[in-house]
Amino acid sequence: MSATMLSLSERIGHELARGVIDRIFVDGEKGFGVLVGCGADAVLLVLASSHAKQGYCFWKSSGLFLNFSP
Repeated sequence: MSATMLSLSERIGHELARGVIDRIFVDGEKGFGVLVGCGADAVLLVLASSHAKQGYCFWKSSGLFLNFSP
């Protein structure tokens, strides 16, 4: 499902002329998720509770992305 969300967001970004999508943020009642593409074959999904700091999760997921991308 994560790969489908990332593919759909890339199409939306292209259609809206917003360039390459860096990450997808999904906010819900029980928490949130950050989805980051890591190259052509990998997706990083970070799930956090509603008590987690969103900025910190964004920052850490960007650092992890740099470690995983080729």
